Amino acid sequence: MPWWVWALLLWVVLGTALAVSVGKVVEAADRRELRGQVPARDGEEQAPPAGRRAS
Repeated sequence: MPWWVWALLLWVVLGTALAVSVGKVVEAADRRELRGQVPARDGEEQAPPAGRRAS
C-alpha cells in the first residue's frame, strides 16, 4: 500500500482516540456541574452539591 494510505489510517485512528478522550472529559465535567441539580437514578446515592457538607 502507498505511504499515504498508512498516514491516512493513522490520522483517523489518532483522531478517533482524541475525540473519545475529549468526550469523556466533557462528560465528566458535565456530570460534576450537574451534581446536586438532577435527581439521582434508582440505586444511586445523590452526592451533595460541591462546596457543601451533607446534613
